[in-house]
Amino acid sequence: MHSPRKCVDFNSRILVKDVTNLKWSADSSRLAIVSSRLVDVLDLEDVDRRIRLDNGSGGLGSFRSADFVGADTLLTIWEFGNARLWDLQTGKCVDLPDVKTFTTMPAWQVRPNAAKGLPPMLAMLSRQSGEDTLAMQFVGSQAASVSATKVPGDNRTISWSPDGRWLALNGTPYTSPCLHIYTADGHHYKSFDGHDRTIDREPNRKQEDRLGVIGVKEVVWSPNSQVLALSRYNGSLSLLNTRTFGSLADIEHFTTINQSNLAVEDQAPIYEESVAASGDRSYVRAAHPFLPPRSENKDKQGVSDQVVAEMKFSCDGSYLATRDARMQSTVWIWSVATLSARAVLIQHGNVRRLHWHITDPEVLMIDCGEGIAYTYHVSASEPPQPHHVSLPGNVSISWSPLSADFKPAILATTRSAFRVLYPDGRDENFEAYEARQDPADAGVSFEEGASEDSLMEMLSGRKPLPPLPDDSYTRRIDIEVEEEDEYDTSARLDDTFRGKRKETMESIEIDPLDDSQIF
Repeated sequence: MHSPRKCVDFNSRILVKDVTNLKWSADSSRLAIVSSRLVDVLDLEDVDRRIRLDNGSGGLGSFRSADFVGADTLLTIWEFGNARLWDLQTGKCVDLPDVKTFTTMPAWQVRPNAAKGLPPMLAMLSRQSGEDTLAMQFVGSQAASVSATKVPGDNRTISWSPDGRWLALNGTPYTSPCLHIYTADGHHYKSFDGHDRTIDREPNRKQEDRLGVIGVKEVVWSPNSQVLALSRYNGSLSLLNTRTFGSLADIEHFTTINQSNLAVEDQAPIYEESVAASGDRSYVRAAHPFLPPRSENKDKQGVSDQVVAEMKFSCDGSYLATRDARMQSTVWIWSVATLSARAVLIQHGNVRRLHWHITDPEVLMIDCGEGIAYTYHVSASEPPQPHHVSLPGNVSISWSPLSADFKPAILATTRSAFRVLYPDGRDENFEAYEARQDPADAGVSFEEGASEDSLMEMLSGRKPLPPLPDDSYTRRIDIEVEEEDEYDTSARLDDTFRGKRKETMESIEIDPLDDSQIF
């Protein structure tokens, strides 16, 4: 992190209250401001260049999303599934098949690591006449359809492997087959029915239990694209190699952890957190066998408590961290190389989220929703270290995206404040990095908490109010509202506080057909 840079104000026709999403381009040079009827694209490198997508009369419904899928290409999706690719250089658009809307994730993905010289490729799920179709489309100035393949079942997720060689489609729990693997050019390679083979060895299992083991809940690719992890609805995990998609290992979260048959140095360490009456937190190493605490199941009728709550690979794919919904305070860390448990962490409270470090594959951060960031070094023979955030309210923590040249930094945020923590200390080269920044900002520093202290001083009368800028925030909002009124062609009501709004001087003819356009 470095000192805050000077800001540049952009005026937009979209009011703040109407903004539904903000999307950055991959190179962070453009920002798309999305509302239900307008999309404003701001160019941060050219403040005078403005691109606006107008939904017109809304014949296709309201805008549902707008995403950058290339350097100069924007994908817009309407609420009823209509989709278009817009070339931001020429203003031309390409109509796409209707995107499938009933999915748990976006029904499209851009292929990563595209071959040099080729435009980005877009893979998209559509559903027409009760059948799913996988469409492959080049984007950009060379936009062209590559293939369209019928896919069996009702698919709800789509994901590329990080190397861009494989595409996985996952269907609903009771669809068979439920998982499909496709090549980069859209050809079918392999399918899985999601059936747990252990059920065949248990003929006396009840029918309702049999239903719970059918289907794949989630698929996760390792960052090195060598392993595909599958979590099923019965709480089991399977690791597949991505050469033939054969089985590497089956993982289960047993309610009893017992490695007593192994030598002590070969046993996975179990660290259990305890909280003293004074609030001090510490860890003790538990002995095998060990029973992790069970979490209360709020849904007594369903099988939702048997699923894997979370699974994440480290940045290089060496480790896999998992959580089971039945034992929500327990974190398992597995070694992908040895296909065995590497460590088990028992927290005092339920775990909310796991975060592997962005560049260091050995460091895992645990968020229990208590305003404390726990960092654990997998190879170190030490328990997790708690780092108190000291922020009021509901705190979200994540790794700050610094380069590998700097020591790790944790970003803690709330709705009204943020704080940066350095668990290993602040980097010695940090000041040198700041010195390389814009010299116009020399002398501008950020002291955490200074803004809050200044506000308290002003409210208590110990410090005079600073002079208002030429246009205060309230004044800018007034200007935005007045500008919005000039373009608003809908029926208007009298405003008690502002007086009657301006009457529209010109009537704009509205095309009853589709008239969305780019300016």
